[in-house]
Amino acid sequence: MIIVLLTLAAGESAPREPVSHAWLRAGSVLLGAILVAGSAELSVWKLRGRLKCWPHLASHWGWRFRRLQKAHHVLWLLSTFCMLYVAGWPQLVRTHCATPLTFLDQLLVLTPVLLPLIAGWAAFLRFEHTVDCLLADCRGEPRPAPRLRQQLLDQCKASLGLVLPPVLMTFALHDALRLTMGQRQLEAHGWVLHLVVLVAMVGLMPAWLRVLWSAQPMTAGSLRDRLLQTAAAARLRLRDILVLSTEAGQYNAAVSGLLPQLRYVYLTRSLVELLEERELEAVLLHEAAHVRRRHLPIRMLVLLMPIALALAVQATCPGALDTTSRWLLAHGVPATWQGALLLPAAAATYLLVAMGTISRRLELDADRWVAQQGAGDALASALTKLAERDPHPDKATWLHPSLQSRIEAIVAQAASL
Repeated sequence: MIIVLLTLAAGESAPREPVSHAWLRAGSVLLGAILVAGSAELSVWKLRGRLKCWPHLASHWGWRFRRLQKAHHVLWLLSTFCMLYVAGWPQLVRTHCATPLTFLDQLLVLTPVLLPLIAGWAAFLRFEHTVDCLLADCRGEPRPAPRLRQQLLDQCKASLGLVLPPVLMTFALHDALRLTMGQRQLEAHGWVLHLVVLVAMVGLMPAWLRVLWSAQPMTAGSLRDRLLQTAAAARLRLRDILVLSTEAGQYNAAVSGLLPQLRYVYLTRSLVELLEERELEAVLLHEAAHVRRRHLPIRMLVLLMPIALALAVQATCPGALDTTSRWLLAHGVPATWQGALLLPAAAATYLLVAMGTISRRLELDADRWVAQQGAGDALASALTKLAERDPHPDKATWLHPSLQSRIEAIVAQAASL
């Protein structure tokens, strides 16, 4: 997601100036894309050949496969960096392949970045299917049907769907406004329209997530009735409880929507099948805590803080940003790198550090709220089941504390009540 945003930022800030050796640069971009995609295909082909020679070892090849995935990811990152900042692919597009529409220009910039990544995903999914077939043969079971197209679509939606379509839609809308209003009118009044679009996108995000995740309403029954009663008792107003038909072993829950009319609670099917009813109630209370404790607007404020800070600096100290840009230029940082690399890198660092730190604190705050409602034991039991299935229950992720630390905090909070 961060790499996609960096690519879009590089495409937007690239100058419309001719570059030397344009065909050589374009050829190197094409060669890099072929190299990344071909290396994944070749490596998986060799690994599948070895695996078919020793099918009884299918369950022991996981570490080789994970190492191959990491190597492909590193190669893709290096190739993307070279495309954007060495070959100058965004500037090539804006200078030699530019169209009247920014939307199409950004698609051209993204193409050699995303296609090798998707080709690698396809190769890895084919290898996973081979492993599943060999394991089924060893157990004397029918081979699973190939589902490459659906799995690849699910992978794209999970990795790219949350950010890429809304951003591209914003570019398309900007093009439409520019063609309709004219460039001068857009520069004068466009910020109002963009603000309206931003508010609309935030409001409609829950509906988009429902489509993106192919979520379906929970089947009518005693469990659904009990969860809705729990939500009502917690004063959590929502539109519906949705179940995500994800791959086996994906245990997650989420809530989205600032407005009750567009607010959904999402539960993965694996989570519903794993937990008991009282544990699912505790999970629902955890999501209710995010709403009751206003964690959703807090996260939005954190996301918008850098933009608000930049606008405040520009309003109170006019020319400060231009002065900073000239200072960087004097110290050898080209203007193209400032907009295409330094600014996105600073934003990514802010998201990783500030957003991650605050989100982990909010998760612990939601756990404490559940314990205060008397459901701490049930939530700790649910997290314990998840920890038993997590290979690293003692490690925190970007947005969540470790399962082990959450369990300990819940037990301590329950004991103090």
